[in-house]
Amino acid sequence: MMGEVGCKVIEDLLTLYIDGLTSEESNGLIHQHISNCNQCKEYMEALKSDEISMPNGFDEEELAIVKKESKIMKSIRYRLLNIKIAYVVVGALLALFILREERALQSIIIYPLLGVASYGLVKKIWLPPIIVTVVFFIGSVVFLGEGMPIGIIAIICGVLTLIGTIMGYCIKKIWF
Repeated sequence: MMGEVGCKVIEDLLTLYIDGLTSEESNGLIHQHISNCNQCKEYMEALKSDEISMPNGFDEEELAIVKKESKIMKSIRYRLLNIKIAYVVVGALLALFILREERALQSIIIYPLLGVASYGLVKKIWLPPIIVTVVFFIGSVVFLGEGMPIGIIAIICGVLTLIGTIMGYCIKKIWF
């Protein structure tokens, strides 16, 4: 046993840690233990790379089940991310069509709110602004027949969305 937390406890927490489901306190314990225990560090790297070898006497059948479940979970996470991205695209299109006229004040409010909501869905700061910028530009050119100067407005809307995603990140860190 290394320090205050044993290897078995860390091994139990590592799958949750890799999926981002552990608390800051648990993360600290894991980081402290991993810095002192090469066996657990190797186990964590194996879990991350899907080269899972169970150190505690699991047989090959159990190992195959764990690998299959790991692939299923990755597939589910990938599908959920695609669904969340689709929601962000729909939100960006709705914002584009709602604000297609000269409504600068509403844009200053709507796009940061879209950023906060998008961060709540996707949990990535960089993704919603990129989606909003691209959707706004393509939507303006293709659907609304706007010209190329719309690119500057698309970038401004992306920056407003970035501000919203940063606000969403801060809200998550402060209250959750």
